[in-house]
Amino acid sequence: MLIDAYLTELQKALPQYFEDESVVEELTDDINNLRNSLTTKTKRYVIKSICYLWGKASKYSLKFIQDLHQEGRKEAIKAIVKSAAKLLKDNIDTILTI
Repeated sequence: MLIDAYLTELQKALPQYFEDESVVEELTDDINNLRNSLTTKTKRYVIKSICYLWGKASKYSLKFIQDLHQEGRKEAIKAIVKSAAKLLKDNIDTILTI
């Protein structure tokens, strides 16, 4: 699941950007709570929670948010390319007969 991978990367990056251990702990708790509710809560709740995390993190480090968005963009592009390759592979016979 892309969101879970994104949250894992987010959690790994926290100590690099935040020297205050209480901030790292607070954001880690929020990430873990969100990760635990991914399968039980609505998409709307998950998106709001991610926005809340971004807002809280941006309060402490704007550089963190900028790097985070770049990483998210890379992951989205990878997912699109993988989906396109799979679609092409699954439908190559149909494409070649046209």
